[in-house]
Amino acid sequence: MECPSHLTHQFSFEELAVGQGSNQQPYIRILIFFNKKNGLSEAFSHEHWKSVFADLTMSVGNGAKNFRRYVQFHQDADHRKLVSSLSQYSMQPLQYDGCDEFHAENADQFLRFMADIHNSKELVGECIWHRFTDVDEGMRVMVGYDNLIYGSNIATSEGCDGILPSDPRIARNGSGSDEKNFSLNKSGPERD
Repeated sequence: MECPSHLTHQFSFEELAVGQGSNQQPYIRILIFFNKKNGLSEAFSHEHWKSVFADLTMSVGNGAKNFRRYVQFHQDADHRKLVSSLSQYSMQPLQYDGCDEFHAENADQFLRFMADIHNSKELVGECIWHRFTDVDEGMRVMVGYDNLIYGSNIATSEGCDGILPSDPRIARNGSGSDEKNFSLNKSGPERD
């Protein structure tokens, strides 16, 4: 059953109203989830990915000419522990060590980049990729678009701002869970 408030909801932010709530950014976003190769330490894997692997990725073929942004999302054991309390909301941490994120103008550009990667002697031919990632388990990929609701655009991806923190419609004083001092940081305040 569809949500009954879909057409009756009173919007605080009129730009989010049904039929108007799209702030689709002008790029595709590619997320590649993977795990480190078994037997490698977490410390080595993250350091290798940040340095050697990143440099090879930026250097291969046409490299950055075929994408607008490259971000590495690192998740280690400490980060998984931080989010373990979210299970009370039926949320479980993804069991990946990392995610490469790319923005590209279109799918063809990114596919050219992936072809360069897989034709690269340095990344694939010399098995850097295979020595670093768990290729037996494989990688998981998501491709789609960002619909930016809150925050500023990414200049290199040529996007449009969402609702900005300075917007006067944003409540800043004493309502909701802000008062409860929730924190995912264990060194921070205690949770209620």
